[in-house]
Amino acid sequence: MQMYSLPRSGKSELVITGEQLAKVDERELYGFKESWTDVSLYKTSFDHYILSTSCTVTNCGHTALHSAVVFSSAQGLMDYLKVGCSEPASCLGVELLRQASLADGAFSCCGPGCPVQFRSSAACTQ
Repeated sequence: MQMYSLPRSGKSELVITGEQLAKVDERELYGFKESWTDVSLYKTSFDHYILSTSCTVTNCGHTALHSAVVFSSAQGLMDYLKVGCSEPASCLGVELLRQASLADGAFSCCGPGCPVQFRSSAACTQ
């Protein structure tokens, strides 16, 4: 377990003890962009999940917006991201949960009826 300080625009940093499960930078999926989002997922020592988001805009100067949202369950996070077998999902959210599934069984895909639909990275870039 490690301590993390997560920035939040307009609020004090959220300090947590836990582990980072996943980190995805939108530029890794799509290449160079003037504006991008990166997301990180943490699991706290109290078994809560934190979704930390940073949105950077450079075409009008340099602006960064940061947020951190707390979830009491993996399902709550998946519902928030609207990632499911029959729902459209952003490639960013899908990749985040794909990485998380490697570190935490709560995100593992279990076959038919799985709450997470994983797409290949190739499908995301088209």
